[in-house]
Amino acid sequence: MIRLEGRAVWVGVRPSYSLLGANVHVITITNTFPATRNVGPSPAIISNPSLVQELVALVNSISVFEDKGAEFSCPDEKPQATSESNFVLTFAERPSAAPLATLEGQPYACGESFLPTISVPGHPPLELDVEPALVRMINRIAGLHLPQG
Repeated sequence: MIRLEGRAVWVGVRPSYSLLGANVHVITITNTFPATRNVGPSPAIISNPSLVQELVALVNSISVFEDKGAEFSCPDEKPQATSESNFVLTFAERPSAAPLATLEGQPYACGESFLPTISVPGHPPLELDVEPALVRMINRIAGLHLPQG
């Protein structure tokens, strides 16, 4: 007798309003990490077109967060349990222009990973899935030292 088991995992499709477009030319990264963390300059402004588009492509590739009962690195912790430190990426056409979108990330209370939320004016905020490459890329292009999962 052969027994087969399967499990379907559906990845939520992001609404089109949450996807960033080619009109993003400047990304401002601010953080509220304590000075003792030596995170790096805040705000950091990214305007190099190739770096901006690389980060936009990564943000657009992050799927919607769906709680599938996943295990987290902190035993009794769920994504809602966050520390007071966070980072915010503001996407705009120009440095002084109104934001086209903002992406906010807060570390889990144990500081291992981030669960980012994207906000677009006129639409409800949307929780995105954990994406470790996001923090690595922010650190690389902005010269920051955000904690990584």
